Amino acid sequence: ANSLIDISDATLVLTHYAQTAAGMGGSLSEAQLKAGDTDGDSSITISDATAILRYYAEKAAGLNPTW
Repeated sequence: ANSLIDISDATLVLTHYAQTAAGMGGSLSEAQLKAGDTDGDSSITISDATAILRYYAEKAAGLNPTW
């Protein structure tokens, strides 16, 4: 866990989503769940991963992204 938002964060969110969708339970800590829930709807979904990737891409392009 680092303080940077990058592709690995989206991967963690997608992995958690896939695990829970398959009934396997997730592997994220409470802090990771809170950080990964970008839209604040109390669940980790593909929308959260998309938001993380968009944020990362905009930051890489030199823009000033927000959630």
